[in-house]
Amino acid sequence: MQKFVWSLLSVLLFFLYAYFFPATTGSVDPAPLGIQADATEQTAVVARGAPVDTQAELSRDDVADLYVYTVTRVVDGDTLEVQLGTTTEKVRLLGIDTPELRDKREVVRCFADVAKQKTTELVSGKQVRLEADDTQDDRDRYRRLLRYVYVGDVLVNRELVAQGYAYEYTYRVPYRYQQEFKSLQMEAKEQKMGLWADTCKKI
Repeated sequence: MQKFVWSLLSVLLFFLYAYFFPATTGSVDPAPLGIQADATEQTAVVARGAPVDTQAELSRDDVADLYVYTVTRVVDGDTLEVQLGTTTEKVRLLGIDTPELRDKREVVRCFADVAKQKTTELVSGKQVRLEADDTQDDRDRYRRLLRYVYVGDVLVNRELVAQGYAYEYTYRVPYRYQQEFKSLQMEAKEQKMGLWADTCKKI
């Protein structure tokens, strides 16, 4: 009888304690890891300028703009491959164009090789940040992401034009840096830099 009374009192005390101090009882909440992951994602979204409550609506292409990625391959002067999760994505640099490596003309191939070498120097094996342009399509007809590419604070697209390793290129409608890129191309051409040097004769 005495044991029963003590057991009853113990149960009663437990319920009273749980009632007045609910935060200190119950099972361990497995949420902290989830909260931490959400907080990281929210920080990235805020840094990009999007409201936190839109994160659930982010597409795979949006995610590509939130973080930095490693360049796994330089395809040519204006196209890269970056690691995106467990897959790779091809990225076409906005606002520029370089000659095709597959072109059979010797002079054009010279331009293409020089441009690819410079792009490789700027980005190969490095962490890059991708930035979309609202005035342009998200992807081109080859399903490549259309982006500005940054290495640290350096805008690679701009650097390639400024040093004469890429032509300014406008597709259908003006892009964000069109006037700046056109001006940089003119300066590079006047100074015979990069593609405009005597290394490759004018096409």
